[in-house]
Amino acid sequence: MFWIFALILGVLTALLAKQKGRSVVGWFLIGFFLGLLGLILILVVSDKKSQEQREEQLKIEHRRLQEQLRQERMKNEQFRKYTQGRLDTHDDALGLDTKTAIRPNENLQHLIEGEQQAPVIPPDPSDRRPVESSAADNGNELGWYYEADGVQVGPVTLGQLRQYFTEGVIKDSTYVWHRSLVEWARADRVSQLAWGDSR
Repeated sequence: MFWIFALILGVLTALLAKQKGRSVVGWFLIGFFLGLLGLILILVVSDKKSQEQREEQLKIEHRRLQEQLRQERMKNEQFRKYTQGRLDTHDDALGLDTKTAIRPNENLQHLIEGEQQAPVIPPDPSDRRPVESSAADNGNELGWYYEADGVQVGPVTLGQLRQYFTEGVIKDSTYVWHRSLVEWARADRVSQLAWGDSR
């Protein structure tokens, strides 16, 4: 009778072991010799099949994410090259070099061809005399530059400068430059702009 009971426990333990992805023969012997203790052990042991399935799913997901990341990097690199090419074309057409980064306190004049580098020194706020310019500008001539957050912007026309002032892009304290000026000057000191406090 004992042998029949031991055989039943061994078979039952082996069936549970097969469902959990464990060794059938090994667990049959454990169930046969340890009886109920073997059955309890197989019930407590983790399910190896489900663990392997989870690990396989994680590997597949990891491979998919790696491939997606690789494709995104390729797209970003292609877009960067395309954008850089367009910017270079625009720079060539306008005769500018927008790749050069300018710090806010750095001189802007060195970016303009043929001009010597000189530090931009903000004028005394109490001295608001306009800077006289020697050349006339009908408003359609490109050649005006202005400073925005430490970066040179331009060339633009005098009419565009006036429009930017009206829109609030340029203020009295904004530095501007034109070939008719000796150096960068505050907008409120350039007689050609002469917008005063009209806004």
